[in-house]
Amino acid sequence: MTQRIRITVLMTVLLLQACATNTVSQRYPGPVTQRVPPRPSAERQPARPAPLPPGTPSMPAPPSEPARAADSPAVVALLDRAEQQHQGRDLEAAAVSLERALRIEPRNPTLWQRMATVRLEQGEWDQAIQMAARSNSYAGRYGGLRARNWQIIAEARRAQGDDQGAADAELKARQLE
Repeated sequence: MTQRIRITVLMTVLLLQACATNTVSQRYPGPVTQRVPPRPSAERQPARPAPLPPGTPSMPAPPSEPARAADSPAVVALLDRAEQQHQGRDLEAAAVSLERALRIEPRNPTLWQRMATVRLEQGEWDQAIQMAARSNSYAGRYGGLRARNWQIIAEARRAQGDDQGAADAELKARQLE
């Protein structure tokens, strides 16, 4: 009987000691990162719509976008750089800048829409459709942003020869406008 009590006491002590020991993550915490608060909206430049290349069917001006185009100053800078590259017709560089911004804010519908626009202008129809759909999934209550995404989807489908799909997408865009 005393043998059983000794084993029970020993196991209890070992269990309590294991619970009291710090784990590696408690002893060596990761680096402390500090989130930079977003700039007040008065300081931000409103997001500018991307121009279309010559020969592309004209689209209506992008409707109202979310009040905050980006939370991070780095994303705002990358969005501005992408806009400049886009206006300079360097679509590949604009795509790279937007991809970097999306790594920082992957749920930003404005970034996904801009990326869809670039892919549309590059003739990458499937990617343009996927990215516009992703933008719609994050757009929430911003009907104007969602309407513009459906216009992108309509143009990409039309370029693929899917006239019925394009008509359906245009109908959805009109319903949101």
